[in-house]
Amino acid sequence: MSQDFLIKHSSLLCLMIAFISSSAYSNPTLDNVYLGSKLSWSYVHNACEPQQLSCDKDMLGGGIYGGVQWNKWIATEIGYLDFGDVDAVYPALMNASIKAPYSSEIKGIEFSLKPSIQINDKLTVFGKVGALAWQNEVKGREIDFDYTKSEKGWDALFGLGTEYALNDQWFLRAEFQQFPNLGGHETGRSNISMLSAGITYRFITKQKNKVPTVTNPHPVANKTIQNNHNIYDQVDKTERNKTELTNKELPVVLFGFDSYSLSDAMKNELNLIVGYLKEHPNTHVLASGYTDGIGTDPYNKALSIRRATAVKNYLTSQGIETHRIQVEGLGARSQVANNKTDHGRMKNRRVVLTTWINNFGGVKI
Repeated sequence: MSQDFLIKHSSLLCLMIAFISSSAYSNPTLDNVYLGSKLSWSYVHNACEPQQLSCDKDMLGGGIYGGVQWNKWIATEIGYLDFGDVDAVYPALMNASIKAPYSSEIKGIEFSLKPSIQINDKLTVFGKVGALAWQNEVKGREIDFDYTKSEKGWDALFGLGTEYALNDQWFLRAEFQQFPNLGGHETGRSNISMLSAGITYRFITKQKNKVPTVTNPHPVANKTIQNNHNIYDQVDKTERNKTELTNKELPVVLFGFDSYSLSDAMKNELNLIVGYLKEHPNTHVLASGYTDGIGTDPYNKALSIRRATAVKNYLTSQGIETHRIQVEGLGARSQVANNKTDHGRMKNRRVVLTTWINNFGGVKI
């Protein structure tokens, strides 16, 4: 890339740095910021003039990119692309019997909007639409002189791709991009297709990498329940103190992706509260189901109810009366961890258990 192009587009490069830095400032955990690099192969569909003697339309190149993932659906991205060189041979201008080699060097800075859909815990499919600030520099060696021509401009870009999560921080990326009108009158307009493979690093703080706990750090002691149109406070102050003194820490049951099945390990955790409920017959339990952020709201709502119901069914199978167990499904609400990582989504796929003491003489809730 010529120094002139770098100098004249330094403001764009500075914007890339400011773009990522502003996100880091607004979100000190950096959990929405990523950087990456890629290798590319490009094909120039109309690379050479008809009088060419030979024309190599394939280019090998690469680039770097950075972006901000604003939510699970949308990211904005900026990057530098080195497409590579198109090499061709023409008859020399002064003597057609002599061959004159030419090359075209194409580079650019891209700005794009990147919508995405998460297929599962590992795989994400994304699209791209945006603009490319490009430079095309053509050089040729004629008999008596060297030919040089350079142009700069803007072109649209479109793309499709997929990312595969190796872990919470490293992702493999495969991408197809199309640049329909790259070039000018002096250097020739071209329609370029690019395939690339890259690797992305997503910033995650140590706090986000903690192993999830299996106990509920703050059981809900005071909750309002509606029963036959009568609303009452479940636990008064005296009984709340009693609950805090006698209640054990309750397990948080974690589920696999799109699953509501209970493993043996989950059942072992639930056995802790089974014993406690048998020892305290006036204690009731609420099973609150949650999901991660993948999927639609109606689907996640139904899945969260199935998870809470699975816990209730196990407790009743162990001898706990049905009327002592209430379930609710909250879907993807009240996330406790970062939904952009495997580790965070695992913590969000959960059923949280809370207890209260019923002092209303066997009223079924």
